[in-house]
Amino acid sequence: MHALGQVYAFYGKEFDDIQRAFWMQFVQKQDYQRLMAALREYPEHGRYAPKPKDISELIERDSPTQGRIGEFPDKEIETDCPPEISRAWMFWLQHWYGMNPGTWPKVEGVTTEESEAMLLVVNQEAARTKTPKAIPDGYKLPEVWRTHG
Repeated sequence: MHALGQVYAFYGKEFDDIQRAFWMQFVQKQDYQRLMAALREYPEHGRYAPKPKDISELIERDSPTQGRIGEFPDKEIETDCPPEISRAWMFWLQHWYGMNPGTWPKVEGVTTEESEAMLLVVNQEAARTKTPKAIPDGYKLPEVWRTHG
């Protein structure tokens, strides 16, 4: 709510109790990290103080898989992807897009060092398969993308 108040202040608008109550219903339904990212980005696009629909559109745009992945099946996924690469993708997709429980296999117990190694793996795989959009800009490793454009 504080971040919303700051965005309103940027536009020279007062964030009063009526607006706060209205926004509270919207905010409570959102993933915190996606909401904050959308609020930080909004001033780059919006001409006026935001409405929930404006922020919702930014959240939807930045989470293309949200709502399209059904319940994860009880059986093991059959794939020819090496397990370490599959695990790395599952971990980072969960981290980037905040998959809801039951919609994506949860990867737990990952140390900081392991998550960094996994980030290198997914960057290398995205570069190898020429799919740079698979990695959000803030997570592209320069040492990988410098040589792959």
